[in-house]
Amino acid sequence: MKTVGPTLELSLASSQLRRLMRLSLFATLGVGALFVASVFGSSEKSVWAVLLFEGGVIATVGLWRGFKRADQWTATGDLLAPAIALPLAYIAWFTLGSLNVIDLPASFASGAFIPIPASMWWYYALGLVGYWAGLFCVRSAPRPYNRRLQATDSWDPSLFWHVIGVLVAIMLVSYVILVMKVGVPWFQEQAEEQRMQVQGIPHFLFMSCAWTVIVLSPAYVWVRHSGRKASIVTLTLVIMTSLLLLSLGGRTNLAIPLVTLLVVFHYLRHRVLLKSALLFSVASVTCLSILGYARDSGLGGDVSAGWFGSLGVPAWVVPIGYSLLYIRYSVAALRDVVATIPRQVPYQYGALTFSPFKAFLPGHHESYDLFIKHMLGSSFNGAGQAATLLGPIYADFGAVGIFVGLFLFGLIIGKAYRAMKSQGSLISVVTYAWLVQTWFFGLLSSLFPFITTLTMPVLWLVLDQLMTRPASTLPIGQE
Repeated sequence: MKTVGPTLELSLASSQLRRLMRLSLFATLGVGALFVASVFGSSEKSVWAVLLFEGGVIATVGLWRGFKRADQWTATGDLLAPAIALPLAYIAWFTLGSLNVIDLPASFASGAFIPIPASMWWYYALGLVGYWAGLFCVRSAPRPYNRRLQATDSWDPSLFWHVIGVLVAIMLVSYVILVMKVGVPWFQEQAEEQRMQVQGIPHFLFMSCAWTVIVLSPAYVWVRHSGRKASIVTLTLVIMTSLLLLSLGGRTNLAIPLVTLLVVFHYLRHRVLLKSALLFSVASVTCLSILGYARDSGLGGDVSAGWFGSLGVPAWVVPIGYSLLYIRYSVAALRDVVATIPRQVPYQYGALTFSPFKAFLPGHHESYDLFIKHMLGSSFNGAGQAATLLGPIYADFGAVGIFVGLFLFGLIIGKAYRAMKSQGSLISVVTYAWLVQTWFFGLLSSLFPFITTLTMPVLWLVLDQLMTRPASTLPIGQE
């Protein structure tokens, strides 16, 4: 017969004591609140205030305990698995974007704060169900999220650094050509407009090489556990390339490879916990907000500060929360797209979803976001109008397109995750990281916004074939 040891008895007693202390705290708060209500009056308003206070305390404690448990789970579980972080980001995006906290007239932000109807939730749910259905089709994927990924190194070291050198040379030459044509957008007064002139073959080559350098160089150093010299060279390349990307005036130019690199870091270097992910998200949104506000404020004056100033919002809050407006803008644009198509404008039958393929054709072609902007009659300066990842799919194929489109993406990312967990190759990690990035940034505009969404993983697969050593030369266990 087993007996309970003294250590276990002390642990149980300590747990019961903590539970008793929490109950005592709630009771004390309740008695104190009732005492305050009795002193200042026993009106119905006072009673509701007491109940609201008690409920707020209980909800806060419950949320904090739930957060701690979720954070502890991410120490062994996979936060960035396709069934975890991606659906949570989807739900958070559409929830925040659909909150009707304030009702402003159409003159504010082109009607973005007109209430979002509850019927829009049907489209949100349809997309999420389609995504889950796609994941369900690859449910045989490895399930042990707590198993640490052991990535294999099959690239030739000398050839890898030669390839990186060639990419850096092409990147610098392309950047010089761009600067000679349009200047440096970030340092120009009309940065929001000027960045739209950065396009063409030099821009495509520059972006492809820059993103490859930022993602592949650290990934290779991490998987090989390279020494100090390689780490310093990699850090220098990443900083230099990041500054060049930022100078072109588009914040996403830099955010896209950095988010991809964060996912790679999660699988190759150190597991990202929920607490770290939230802190990184808050810091990133704040930095992007300040940078975007600093860039856009030079374009026709500080319009946004005027909007919020009329609502009594302090001026210092506007630069910090500037990027949060894009969530509301995109969800409001989706609302307007659903109200316009097919009642006033017919379905486009693939012209928007597959518009990036027009980049292979000669001449200038209108992007899908410009089509939405012109269709809705928006007249703001800058680029087109984003309508979340559901917007272009709905505009092409309606509600059926939403389900099928997200089903296909769920199927693709599920298979990529399965390949990464089973193969553990460096290229499989990078490919999955790119798909995760595509989902996160696709929440704003589209899952297929630019031709680079497709060409980047294709380029990396080609480089993988080029730099992979013959099986006979690999160390034992990596054949």
